[in-house]
Amino acid sequence: MKIGFSQISITSPVPTLMGGSVARRVAKSIHDELFAKAMVVADDGDTKAAIVGCDVLSLKRRTVEKAREIIQKNCGINKGVLIAATHDHAGPLTTCIFSQTPDETYLNILAHKIAEAVCSANQNLVEGKIAIGAGKEERATFNRRFVMIDGTTTTQPNPEDERIVKPEGPKDAQVGIIYAEKQGVPLGAIVNYSSHPVCVGWLPEKDHAISADYPGYIARTIEKKLRRGFITVFLNGPCGNLNPSDHAKRNDLESYQFAENRGMMIGTEVLRVIKKMKMSSKNSIRTISRIISLPLREISDEELNEAKQIAEKIEIVEDLLHGQFTPTFKDNLKATLTSIRGNKIYAREILELDRERKNNPFISAEVQAIKIGDGVIIGIPAELFTEFGLQIKKNSPFRYTFIAELSNGCVGYVPTREAFGTGPLSYGTRTARSSKLAPEVGDMFVETALELLKRLK
Repeated sequence: MKIGFSQISITSPVPTLMGGSVARRVAKSIHDELFAKAMVVADDGDTKAAIVGCDVLSLKRRTVEKAREIIQKNCGINKGVLIAATHDHAGPLTTCIFSQTPDETYLNILAHKIAEAVCSANQNLVEGKIAIGAGKEERATFNRRFVMIDGTTTTQPNPEDERIVKPEGPKDAQVGIIYAEKQGVPLGAIVNYSSHPVCVGWLPEKDHAISADYPGYIARTIEKKLRRGFITVFLNGPCGNLNPSDHAKRNDLESYQFAENRGMMIGTEVLRVIKKMKMSSKNSIRTISRIISLPLREISDEELNEAKQIAEKIEIVEDLLHGQFTPTFKDNLKATLTSIRGNKIYAREILELDRERKNNPFISAEVQAIKIGDGVIIGIPAELFTEFGLQIKKNSPFRYTFIAELSNGCVGYVPTREAFGTGPLSYGTRTARSSKLAPEVGDMFVETALELLKRLK
């Protein structure tokens, strides 16, 4: 078989809006480069596949479609192109969320850069061998949702909160690896792991900087040990409810050192597994995908009425701030105002979603599967809760099943049905453009993924 790798810088100019936060954040410097990293594989027949990992928060569907058009035109790969976001929270804004809008010029450049990475990897095709395997790293991912003493669930609670009972759900610590080499010389690898890249990006305003977060450190850890120029394509797994720090203990503070620590943990496990892998030059490739229609979440009259009233509340409190009151009373008013402003952001999201739902109560999503030898990559365009990924892996007919969330677009969070009943204000389930799908959507993704796996087998 033939294998090729390439990476192209997709670092945005600064200053730039950053993705992944309700609050507006601006990156004013660049700590480390962002990349679109591609692997192209071709079997002994005519089948080719391309897998791309991009150091951004998420990808618009039209960005993916534009990149695919260029790829087909410039290097002839018209099927089996999977383009995923690493879900980097220290990268540029790439989607419309919480009243923030991305730079369309950058999105256009991004599509061309992704295509350039794939076509370059295609030009780099050489006869080689692949090995597929998996390890485990328990210390770099934790469930970030916790059941509280009153039965509700809180995302990322204060570790000193005495109401914490236990994590709401499981985690997936599998490290998936597809490793390639030519005549014993390391070429590159795909690494799959499930954890939010939120080690950096939340530092004080003066320190906001572009960074690839822990996936960047995974790549550097492996490259330092194997060979200069070794390319690691990182695919994030279902991590909608997973973080790199344990919020029950929370002794890891956001920093580049923290990102490096997590990247080194995962990268070291990759290196350990690679040593035991058996290489093969006979790996058939098959690709399949399906577009499914997903129902948007229903919005109740109560939610709509509350959203409309919030704007009036904020005006009343802002007027009170101009009155003659004690400093303590004013501090309380400011705290109330901060809370209302946060609610106002979500109110706007609900009103926007209501208009969207009236126009079309469904949204399309692509589920994709790429088989390489005895392993398969499943691409799903959502922030899946980890329970769905574990379910797909458990029922997959393949020896190795790796799930790449936020592939080929983004339809937002997909929580479990149970998560919807644990509190209306819990992040991930709270209605917004980042979480707008009906409770049954997760089951739909699992069912579709397993159907595609069955067909591939």
